[in-house]
Amino acid sequence: MQLGRLRALLAERGPLSAEEISRETGVPVERVLRWLREGRLQPVPGALRCRGCGRPVHAGDLCGLCRADMVREVREAVRDLRASGREAKPDRPRRTLREGSPRGRFDL
Repeated sequence: MQLGRLRALLAERGPLSAEEISRETGVPVERVLRWLREGRLQPVPGALRCRGCGRPVHAGDLCGLCRADMVREVREAVRDLRASGREAKPDRPRRTLREGSPRGRFDL
């Protein structure tokens, strides 16, 4: 398992950059960065940057300030849609669950 190899390498050698980890293990840099963002690996300080402003983050894609700005903007957009009477409606009706067990092609 690649993640296990990465964790073993970091336990043995300490903090390394994503490029060094990739070079040592053969795991693509993009995958290492994804695991860092998901919190599956502990990042080296400054390894991850906010995609909005570039500040260092510990996990995820956005820092707290950019996340708060995004939430505020979404709330404003929803409020504006409701005020204009053009509230977003789904393109198709939602599915509903049938009573009892669902029938499928694998039922015996």
